[in-house]
Amino acid sequence: MVYLLISIVILSLWDVKKMKDKNQKKDIVIYSLLMVMVGTLGVYYFSVPDHDSFSKILLSFIGQGE
Repeated sequence: MVYLLISIVILSLWDVKKMKDKNQKKDIVIYSLLMVMVGTLGVYYFSVPDHDSFSKILLSFIGQGE
């Protein structure tokens, strides 16, 4: 889990630096929010591996899952 968070931080900093050079401030905000969401979901999945995934929950909610 630590490696996941370290790789997310390193890649995010690298991408944000590239976006900052191109003056893409709105994209930086959206990208940062998505990276926080990915990190949160990654920590959730690694800490509780026995629970159903969000995709399985959503599919069962619309009647397509088991």
